[in-house]
Amino acid sequence: MKKTVSVILAVLMLTLALAGCSGSSQNSPEGVVKKFIDSVNSGNINGIIECLTPESQEAMKAMMALYGSMSDADLAELMGFETETKVDLTINGVQIDGDTATVNATIVADGESDTSDVPCIKVDGKWYLDIGY
Repeated sequence: MKKTVSVILAVLMLTLALAGCSGSSQNSPEGVVKKFIDSVNSGNINGIIECLTPESQEAMKAMMALYGSMSDADLAELMGFETETKVDLTINGVQIDGDTATVNATIVADGESDTSDVPCIKVDGKWYLDIGY
């Protein structure tokens, strides 16, 4: 199960760089991280993608177009998620420096936990996960 936690953290880091989230969750770095985890837990692929930077969103949409009519469950599996696994999130702290931020978060999945710093970036007034793409 440690692999599950590592995969979720890796996808979280990837997602942070790809897109921006709509709604109130984009108003803060911790909000975009929470939206991402909520989307993972609900199997909402579009919600996951919305948490990525606009550039990353475009890349993910292009990748999804290559896979055509795959279901959300199939896409989640392709991205490395186990759809039955639910993730608990604890925000330990947030450091904001202008249009960048770091969210220190602990996630727990299947009894395994991992703590990591999640980079975020503010673009046009909205916060996104910033994984460097």
